Amino acid sequence: MHQHRITGKYDNEKVLQSGFLAGSGGCGKASGYSFSGVAAPQNVHLVYSLSYEQFVVPLVKAVQEQQHIIDQQKTEISKQQKQYKTLKEQLDVLIKRLEVLEKKKG
Repeated sequence: MHQHRITGKYDNEKVLQSGFLAGSGGCGKASGYSFSGVAAPQNVHLVYSLSYEQFVVPLVKAVQEQQHIIDQQKTEISKQQKQYKTLKEQLDVLIKRLEVLEKKKG
């Protein structure tokens, strides 16, 4: 997300615009990815524009993919916590047995 003054198109308003730069984030032709949300200027005196509604579907898909990863990680963490608890219980039993053996020797 960038904030900057755009010369040309918004000169009359002198409004500070917030948003994405059309050339950032791999939206350009150099990335090899064709994205309909980027509108090239009709001439050199105009600026690129972005169609924000075109971002909705890819963003929703990305959030869904991230949620899937988060859910997998939660499952793995839960498994590891159970394993830790089991190992801790086993260690506590072994420590108590060792203490009993040491008392019998002493």
